[in-house]
Amino acid sequence: MSPEIWGVVIATFAACVVEMVEATTIVMAMGFTRGWRSALVGTAAALGILALVTAVAGYALTTWLPEAALQLVIGTLLLIFGLQWLRKAILRSSGRKAVHDENAIYRDEVDAAQAAGTSSEGGLDMFAFMVSFKGVFLEGMEVVFIVITFGLNAHDIPAAALAAAAAVVVVLIAALAVRRPLSMINENLLKYGVALMLSSFGTYWAVEGIGIFRDGRASIEWPGNDLAIPVLIVVWFVLSRVYVWALRPRPADHAATADHGRKARST
Repeated sequence: MSPEIWGVVIATFAACVVEMVEATTIVMAMGFTRGWRSALVGTAAALGILALVTAVAGYALTTWLPEAALQLVIGTLLLIFGLQWLRKAILRSSGRKAVHDENAIYRDEVDAAQAAGTSSEGGLDMFAFMVSFKGVFLEGMEVVFIVITFGLNAHDIPAAALAAAAAVVVVLIAALAVRRPLSMINENLLKYGVALMLSSFGTYWAVEGIGIFRDGRASIEWPGNDLAIPVLIVVWFVLSRVYVWALRPRPADHAATADHGRKARST
């Protein structure tokens, strides 16, 4: 496989692992607290709708847009999506944002499930059904977006779909094995890496798609073609570390904060 296809497979797998871990935490909280039947029915309903959305969106994009326009649209969307992830990763690495804690999320979901009143319709616990459905659907939409964007632009949707399916299988096996939130997976580091790959691929394809505005509407070729992708990853990594360094609190900032606190208490 080409470097681009390998990048697609790795990025899709890693991104889908992140989304599946978060969705699995929600479903496990509902299953252990309020019953597995309703939680699993909600999960199945969400997966069915996600499959339909994937088929419709993939067909529409490939049918209505020429290749360069497709690269520009999907590359731009992927770049925006990746930069959102990268922004959060930078804030976490610099200490400006709390790290993602799967155990805390699980406890919050369990508390909400225990506090909710009993509800059933047709034998289903509607609270467990709706929470499981919403969690899987929202996290799954990001998976659908990643599979479609990577698959279409790399002209290999099966590779992206197989990577996503492999991520689902790995997370499910791990969840069944440990029967608790998968907090042993370093999601924060994984999200940082995925953010770098999404931003790099988004930049690569968006620049290629600018060719839609040229005569002939042919895609712009990068120097070195697919080999430009690792270079973009390095560039985004260096930029992100510069931002982490700039945002990291300094000793003077801590001293000023403590001094401000003492003055506030004295008044």
